[in-house]
Amino acid sequence: MKKYISLFLSAALSIVFLSACGRQQAPAKKEESPATEIKPPQTAPAQKSQAKEKPVQIEDTETGVPFSQIKVQNWDDGKEKPKVHETAENVLIEHKNVSSTSPEAPVKRDDIPKTATPKDSLAAKITETGKVIYWTPKWRYKGLGGPWLPAANLSRDRSVLAIVETTGEDEGPYGSRIILVNMHDWSIIRIIELNDRNISKICFIPKSTLLACWSDKQLSMKQAASLAILDCHNGKIRSSTTLIKSPLSGLVADLNGQTLAAKPCDSKTLYLFSVEDLSAKPRSIDTSNMGGALAVSPENLFGLAGDKNVELFDASGGRPISSMRLPEGFAATAILFLDDERSILVMTKDGPAFLFKNKVKKQLSELCSGQAFFQPEEKKLYLLNKLKDELLVFKEGLFNEPAEKLLPLEMRPSNNGEILWLDSLEAQDRRFALLGSRGELAVFHKTKARWAKNIIIEPKR
Repeated sequence: MKKYISLFLSAALSIVFLSACGRQQAPAKKEESPATEIKPPQTAPAQKSQAKEKPVQIEDTETGVPFSQIKVQNWDDGKEKPKVHETAENVLIEHKNVSSTSPEAPVKRDDIPKTATPKDSLAAKITETGKVIYWTPKWRYKGLGGPWLPAANLSRDRSVLAIVETTGEDEGPYGSRIILVNMHDWSIIRIIELNDRNISKICFIPKSTLLACWSDKQLSMKQAASLAILDCHNGKIRSSTTLIKSPLSGLVADLNGQTLAAKPCDSKTLYLFSVEDLSAKPRSIDTSNMGGALAVSPENLFGLAGDKNVELFDASGGRPISSMRLPEGFAATAILFLDDERSILVMTKDGPAFLFKNKVKKQLSELCSGQAFFQPEEKKLYLLNKLKDELLVFKEGLFNEPAEKLLPLEMRPSNNGEILWLDSLEAQDRRFALLGSRGELAVFHKTKARWAKNIIIEPKR
């Protein structure tokens, strides 16, 4: 009996001992559970590594709004900055006393009428002496084909024509070449290369050797849009600004060469810059027009024509002078003063042209090209009609019917394409010139009742 009792007690003690051991193991499990929730130490460096790989984004320095959602290459990681590749194969410069033997030199045309270059003219002031310069527009085969000539402008004294040629490869990035042509003897007097600016609009500054240049932004080069003053005498930039972010719809200087007016295409603000220093804060003028074209009147007033009104402003301070309502739905792309601020022609490319005479509106064309010029000595208005590229000639005061009609592109030697620019030259010779989209610079002069046409510059394919 005692044997059975001792066995029973031993079994009971074993059960008590095992249950006690189970209770001692439970706290150990609770101590291990927090350790399993700790994050690996590699997580933070991994996030930092990903942050470095984010693309660099160019921002508007004034508003902080990104220029574009396009990813821009980060050059800080050792990669080379994109460059404009240009061979200048269509430019030839030789010493003046050496006759050219190069097959690339264009044939000299002695049959084209010339006039003496006035000593006080802009052409005489900026001519690069001791050199003979040849240039032919470079033919591009991308798209429809043809030269890339985005802008041209005639100096106030009509002695120099500035032509902008886009340089670089077809896919960019782009630079610009400015060709300065003497409009008295048709010689190329200077070529200025700006390999880091994609210029699309220019404007001569009166009473100086300066040229205002608007350059479009280039994301591939991290380059913002800019407005600059270039000295045509030495090819150096005097001053510049990146204040305006969007493309310009209008650019013009006052007659005194002191104020430069610029109009962004997506803003109602008109900016008046000091030509002396573009980096100085400009005067901002509120207008009624979104975008719009600019011109300067013989009385030195700035004229703005846009999608609402024709507005006149004092050129020195921007004080509003007067306003005339434009037709509903009309958006002007060009404005031209005739004799004074009382006679204003407004045009829209591939649309109508209206003449405001003493605030009375008269339609001159239903479909124009947006190109026209006024010959003050002859008191004649030349308006380019879109139909057949017909040039309509109106005598001042007789705007009911054109006194003459010309077909400048069809005149021999004929050329195709569109007219990019045209303007009058010296009145005594009854001459005007035009630049075509195929790269031809042609001059027209009238002898008695017959017009003659001469090609000054043409592309080389």
